[in-house]
Amino acid sequence: MARIISTEQKDIPDYSSIRDIKIQQNIPGNRDIVEISSQGVQRRTDSESTRPGGIYVDVPRYIRGVQNVAIMMQEIAMLKMMLPDEINIIANPPDYTFVLLENYLLGQGYQPSPSNILIKIPPEYPQIPPGLNPTYGIYVVGGLKRNGQALQCVKDQYHWDCVHNPSEMKQKGWAWWCFARLESWDPYRDNLFKAIVILTETLRNPEQQRFG
Repeated sequence: MARIISTEQKDIPDYSSIRDIKIQQNIPGNRDIVEISSQGVQRRTDSESTRPGGIYVDVPRYIRGVQNVAIMMQEIAMLKMMLPDEINIIANPPDYTFVLLENYLLGQGYQPSPSNILIKIPPEYPQIPPGLNPTYGIYVVGGLKRNGQALQCVKDQYHWDCVHNPSEMKQKGWAWWCFARLESWDPYRDNLFKAIVILTETLRNPEQQRFG
């Protein structure tokens, strides 16, 4: 008998198709099955079959690589086309470690506004979106207020004068605007412009923000 290791270890019939095993074990179709045997470790397609004594493990589907400079050039061009002319867009090609938006209108009630937005780009972008950690975060100006009230770490997930904000970013006047997850980020359809749309939506509709 072969074995499948998913949420628990189970025996599975030999010579069953990988597709059938996924269905029987409630494994999502967008996960891959890897076979571990005396011959090594190898990913198996849905049309292949299990073999006697094989150990099969379901794993997240992954893509390896580094930041695509051509994609970054296209995205900067899109930002210049989609954002208002008064916003100055600064980047640092060919590395593209950041994108700076100067003179960005944060929304009604914010002081100061217009302001600046800094997006630190992960090396693996667009496979990994910006904003999910302070190393590759989305930053707004420090000391930001909304309707005269200073934004807070816990209440607003605005990390300025707190342990969550890296000291070097605070010294430069930046506060991390925290996103815990971008659950359905798709590198083939999402981009920096959409990340900015998300940021704008959270800034201008604070009562609708999702916290977790």
